[in-house]
Amino acid sequence: MSLVWTSLTAVGLALICFLIAVVFRSGGWRRYPFLALYLVTALVYQVTAMAIYYIQPERYVMTYWTGDIVLHGLILLMVLFLIREALVGNRGLDLAAFMIVVPLVVFVGVILYLLDPAHSGRGWIFPLSRNLSFIEEILNFVLWIILIRNRSRELVLLLVSAGLGIQVTGEVIGRTIRLYARDPSVSWLPDAIILLCETGALFVWYRAFRAYSRRNADSGRESRTSPAM
Repeated sequence: MSLVWTSLTAVGLALICFLIAVVFRSGGWRRYPFLALYLVTALVYQVTAMAIYYIQPERYVMTYWTGDIVLHGLILLMVLFLIREALVGNRGLDLAAFMIVVPLVVFVGVILYLLDPAHSGRGWIFPLSRNLSFIEEILNFVLWIILIRNRSRELVLLLVSAGLGIQVTGEVIGRTIRLYARDPSVSWLPDAIILLCETGALFVWYRAFRAYSRRNADSGRESRTSPAM
């Protein structure tokens, strides 16, 4: 386990713990339930994976990919939920959600059918993970288009989407490099890119919910000090 991997993972775990505390203390988990679920699952997964790496290394690969696919599923649910949130108030909400989910399911099915295990010694699951990150990036881009079109000023939603974009972009770049790079001297680079972008996303989310917490606190003070009518 490289020093870069260990250092960035430790920073990421600390940020996840702080972020979970802020999300639940501020009540943000009610507004963004799938993000809260993703963070708790990511914390449990990373701690479990690190423990298995040292205790039973032969099971680490299975644990890693199982957790990776579960987290991809939560990210997909989260971004679809955020898209629905951005579309609240539009008449085409249900139709828009349907038109997003159906092409996504078809796209994933096509990817599973077309994946060629010869692309990587890791078989089909590694390119699948990269392609799922790419799908998440496309959906996050759709979310940004909706937010820009609606001229949204919801800071937390904008920052959650920005953090998600940072994370999935890093995953796409890092896993693409890992798939096609053959030079052992750059074997550290994909993990560094992925972990750095994940850490950046956690920091953006942390700042978003710190602002959310302060805004709620200010609103509470204003409501208590406002004169009775």
